[in-house]
Amino acid sequence: MKEFILLGNDDIEGERQLEIFKVCGTKAEISDYAILLGGGVYVPNNNSNTDIIKNRVGFWWTRDGNYKYNFQYLSENEIVTSENCMMYPYYNETYYVDWNGQLNVSSPKNKTIGIRPVYSDDFEKLIKSQRSNFVKIGENVFEYELWEWPQTIVNKADSNILEHLYTCHQLNDTGIFYTYNNSDNKENIFRIKPSVNLEYEFNNSKFVRVIALNKYKNQVLSNGEIVQPGKAYWVKVDPIIWLIDSKEMIALSKKIIMAGIPFLNNAGYKGTIGDFHSSDIKMYMDLFMTPEMIISPYCRNNIERRSKIRTKTSKSKYGNYN
Repeated sequence: MKEFILLGNDDIEGERQLEIFKVCGTKAEISDYAILLGGGVYVPNNNSNTDIIKNRVGFWWTRDGNYKYNFQYLSENEIVTSENCMMYPYYNETYYVDWNGQLNVSSPKNKTIGIRPVYSDDFEKLIKSQRSNFVKIGENVFEYELWEWPQTIVNKADSNILEHLYTCHQLNDTGIFYTYNNSDNKENIFRIKPSVNLEYEFNNSKFVRVIALNKYKNQVLSNGEIVQPGKAYWVKVDPIIWLIDSKEMIALSKKIIMAGIPFLNNAGYKGTIGDFHSSDIKMYMDLFMTPEMIISPYCRNNIERRSKIRTKTSKSKYGNYN
């Protein structure tokens, strides 16, 4: 099974910057699904209605942290050194890419910052075998559609139809669901509180019904609508567009596809790459995002098989997540 990770700061800026960002920049569009689940979105004030989709950007996590220290335990005449700082860890900030496309820091509990998953593969072989499906946008950079995820708000007419059919119990679910974090911003639980959005099929397309969790003001969707907390929205399940760096053999999602997941909900993260693998956001990607994105399409209409695969994945690495 493929493993999703997050990029490090060195991948995003500096001498080792990936060619993906030299071609596409570091700003990222955020999906409507991520916004509804709590993701922050920035729209320039001079935006026209037709430019809302084009110019909307979100915030996305990196895997690196900025570790800070508590100096209150030092004696009055003690000199602050890197050694004694390490003895008194205090709190952490985690890096993310802001609406300007620049690295910034935030509390690891922040749920408004989203996820751009990354995976590795032998893309040279893949490009040769599926050349017609790759779109070249740079010397070693390609766009490629693979797997699916809820992303785009549906238009008002289709939304009314779907809501009517849902209310009348005339929609069939596909057996696939997508897990999100249903914990309130005020809650201080260590791990996420998983809930699911079921996938439904209608007219050969797939949709999920999402109850908006985003409680921040003026969060605008791609159709220009302002998010109303607690309202039900219908979101279309679309193919994910990946940005392929064939030189570095990695793929990065073009959009921010998920939000509402804290990087870590306690102060134990020390901001190293090793600690990323024990963070809440990594657990979410391993236990939920990976099987729901990769395995689910092959297990459509087979809930029992999906349940067994998820249970096996969970117990083999983390034990019981709940």
